[in-house]
Amino acid sequence: MMSRYRFYVGTLDPCGDEVKHDKVRQYLVGKFGGYTAFPADGAWCDAAGSVIHEASVVYEVLEDAPLVTGATMRAHADALRSRARQRCVLFTAERVLGGFVQ
Repeated sequence: MMSRYRFYVGTLDPCGDEVKHDKVRQYLVGKFGGYTAFPADGAWCDAAGSVIHEASVVYEVLEDAPLVTGATMRAHADALRSRARQRCVLFTAERVLGGFVQ
């Protein structure tokens, strides 16, 4: 079994400026040895009931190791939030069947 982590990072900062994801990618390579990135589009309702749309990038990393703690995942998400100038970054963690085939 492997551990899969996903981080959902917006493409715009709170001021509407485009986020340069270089610092996010550098962080993930440094901490996990690599990543796979997927473009994504999400939506949610704000407090007034208006639908908010946001383009984002989903970064996925895999480790051949047990899942890290929630506190560790929050620390990684906070590091990415800071590097991408985001108000928040969503993360998920799960165990998956997988492996590297060479």
